[in-house]
Amino acid sequence: KVGLLGSGASSTDVTGRFAMRGLMPGAYQLALQDWKGGRAVPSESTEVRVDDRDVDGVRIELPATGGLRGMVRDEQGRPLTRVRVQLSAGGLMPGASAADDGTFEFPALAAGSYRVTAWRGSEMLQAQEEGGSTVEVTVGTMTRLDLVFAAANGVIRGVVRDEDGGALADAFVTARREAEGASAGAAMRERWMSSGDRPRLSEVDGQFTLSGLMPGRYTLLAQRRGGGEATHEHVAVGETVTLTIAAVGRIAGRVVLPGGGVPEEFTVSVRDPVSGFRRSDSNFRSDGTWGFAELPAGNYELEVSAAEGFQKRSVALAAG
Repeated sequence: KVGLLGSGASSTDVTGRFAMRGLMPGAYQLALQDWKGGRAVPSESTEVRVDDRDVDGVRIELPATGGLRGMVRDEQGRPLTRVRVQLSAGGLMPGASAADDGTFEFPALAAGSYRVTAWRGSEMLQAQEEGGSTVEVTVGTMTRLDLVFAAANGVIRGVVRDEDGGALADAFVTARREAEGASAGAAMRERWMSSGDRPRLSEVDGQFTLSGLMPGRYTLLAQRRGGGEATHEHVAVGETVTLTIAAVGRIAGRVVLPGGGVPEEFTVSVRDPVSGFRRSDSNFRSDGTWGFAELPAGNYELEVSAAEGFQKRSVALAAG
């Protein structure tokens, strides 16, 4: 894709040609970007001056490139799936997703040294010594790089219960790997950094099994239909835990204006800074009333925003 900085863009066709129409006279900077990712493009833009006649034959030459291909596997030689390999060099950050057999390829990279990282969702995988964390790409050469990680065969088991100790079936349970040395508050950080894994459902007796986990500690989150959730931080692979989902509650109220009346339109949000739970709702001609049902217990920060002003306060909500 060829872009006029600040003035639109045009995609190249199969022959590499592009056209931009309806331009006012003046000087323009042409910048090139590969939307598919990984293809090296010129680091400098091309200046073109447009007057009262069309400008034809603008030529943008792509730099010479090299390639990189390899495999993402565990220490037992098994391919890892759902992994994205990310390269970085200066401001460039090309990425490629590993196929089901663990292979990946960057067919056209600019020559140079790249830092290599691998990600599963928001989780950066920690590589073994083999392969290293940097790779050198040279023009006209396809470089081979295999990335080896610890085996993803860990298991965490547990049970989901309600506030009375009864088993909860069909609760959604997810596990998100914590960063090394994570302290209290991991639940808030991990909630919004999905690993991309599908939630597991608890069985009729509330039991669940989370498998295929990398070594480390995890934050577990259990949620049930109709509201309610429970978290458990710093759970090590191999542990068995109990997640207790307490009864939900409700926060509701009314927004009024100084001197009387209500705003025609306003937005209300609630957020628990400890767990990271949040909800937001816009209201129009509701006579100022608002409400959030099915909220887990917590100490919430409540914010109201309208054209007439802004208000903030804290609200404690007990279970049930």
